[in-house]
Amino acid sequence: LEGGVVHEGREPVTAAPSANTPAGDLEFAPEIGEHTERGVILWLALEVGGETVARNLVLFARPKHLELPDPGISARVEGGDGATCRVVLEAARPALWAVLEVEGADVWTSDNVLHLRPGDPQTVTVRLEGGLSVEDVRARLRVQSLVDTYA
Repeated sequence: LEGGVVHEGREPVTAAPSANTPAGDLEFAPEIGEHTERGVILWLALEVGGETVARNLVLFARPKHLELPDPGISARVEGGDGATCRVVLEAARPALWAVLEVEGADVWTSDNVLHLRPGDPQTVTVRLEGGLSVEDVRARLRVQSLVDTYA
């Protein structure tokens, strides 16, 4: 949970579209033994043709029992096409259930409630409606994660 990688791997899987296909069994007893259930998580990604199409994570303890440090979230707002802008989110350490908001505005976002993995930036599109500008988003953007509920 400090942002490092304990173990990583890849496993090719063949599955029919819309099928529920087991991908295999994984064993994490050594990692859990070294870091405890409260100090390690498993990140999962499904890639098709080199593109990540789905992400998930596995917790070995209840979220409230995880020993999560401050994730060090950074957000960069990039101009868009006049109707939207992009917010690029990154984290130095795992940021679980990260939520972005633009204070004082009711905005539509392409995604929200994200799990940010260190070294894996995620981009969220924000609609610029009701007179909202890219500068407004930059000035009023607020990103929080599970750690902020503890403080």
